[in-house]
Amino acid sequence: MLRKSWAAWLMVAALVLSGCQGQRDTGGDDSSISQGSEPTSDGGSDSGTDATSPDESESPDDPETSTSTSPDDPETSTSTSSRSNRVGGLTGLRVDLSGDEPVLQGNFPVTVTEATADVLERGDGELIKVGDLTNYSTISFDLKTGDPILQSYTFGGQPLPYEEGRMPKVIIDSIEEPRFGMTGYYTVELDGAWQFIVFRLDEPVDLKPGVPIDADKLPKVTLNGNAKPTLEKPSTSPPPDTQVAILQEGDGAEIQDGDLLTIRYASWTWADGKEFYSSYGTSNSVFDIRIGEGRMHLCLERGLKGQKVGSIVEVACPARQAFGEIKTSASPGDALVYVVEIVAAN
Repeated sequence: MLRKSWAAWLMVAALVLSGCQGQRDTGGDDSSISQGSEPTSDGGSDSGTDATSPDESESPDDPETSTSTSPDDPETSTSTSSRSNRVGGLTGLRVDLSGDEPVLQGNFPVTVTEATADVLERGDGELIKVGDLTNYSTISFDLKTGDPILQSYTFGGQPLPYEEGRMPKVIIDSIEEPRFGMTGYYTVELDGAWQFIVFRLDEPVDLKPGVPIDADKLPKVTLNGNAKPTLEKPSTSPPPDTQVAILQEGDGAEIQDGDLLTIRYASWTWADGKEFYSSYGTSNSVFDIRIGEGRMHLCLERGLKGQKVGSIVEVACPARQAFGEIKTSASPGDALVYVVEIVAAN
C-alpha cells in the first residue's frame, strides 16, 4: 500500500496503495511505510458482461466476444478486442486488459456518487481461501482525467493475504468464489476525489529486489550516528524503478519474506529534498514491521529484501511505487528518498 503520522495510516485496505476505510497504503504498522487500499461495495459480473444491459451481455465463458471501445466514444466504437470489458453501473467506461497494464477508457470526467465493485475477468485458477497469500496487483485511475495514479502491475504486484484487515474489505465482501487469476475493479473516494482501481489476484510470486546502484549515483546522504541522517537536495530526476544503495553494510543474515524487521528510517521528497517523515526522535523511533506480506508499500518491500541485518540503505522510490503521483493530505505526489537502518530481524 510513508505518511506523516501513524494515525493517518492505521486506516486500512490495499498499490498504492489493506482493507478498511479510505486510504491507499496500510498495514497498521507505520504511517508512512504501510501499504493498503480502499473499500467499496458489491461486485460480480464476468468478463465482457454489461451489467447495465443484461440482454446485450456477452457470454462470460467467451471473453473473445467482448467489444472494446474507443477512448473517445466507448459506447459507439465498433473496434474489437479480446480483453476489453464494460464496467457495470458506470456508463461509458471500459477497461482494456489487452496490454501490460489495464487502460481505463471513457469520456472524462466521470461522475461517481457511490462506491461500486465488480469482476472484470473471473479467472481460472484455484479457489482462494481466507488466509491464502495472493499476489495483489493494482492500478488506480483519476476519474477526472482517466490517467493512472498509482500502480504495481508492471512491477510485479505485491504479496497480500486474502483476509479481512489486509485485503480491501469490499473484495472479500463482494466477490463470490474468488479464484487466482481474477481481475476486478472498485471505486473509492479519497480526499474528495473519486478513483477507479483495477486489481488482479494471482498466485504469490517472489518479489524482485530493487535495482542495486552505487551510493554516489543517488542523492547524497550523511549518516550522523544514532541521530537522524541528512540529505542533500536531489539534483537529478527520480529513477523509473526502485533503486537501492548500501550506505553501511551489516554482517547479519539476509532479509527474507516473512521476517519481522526492526527498523528506523527517515524520508524526503525528491523534488525539494524536504523531510517527509522520520521516526528518529519519536516515541516509535524503532519499530517492527513484517516483510513479504504487503505491510510496506512496493518500493520498500523491494528496497529491503535481500539486505543484511545491521545495514543502512538508501532507497529511491518513484512516486508510482510509493504513494502515487497525485498530491493529497496523505501523499506528497512525488518520488521519495528513504534511509532505512535495519536494526534486527526475527
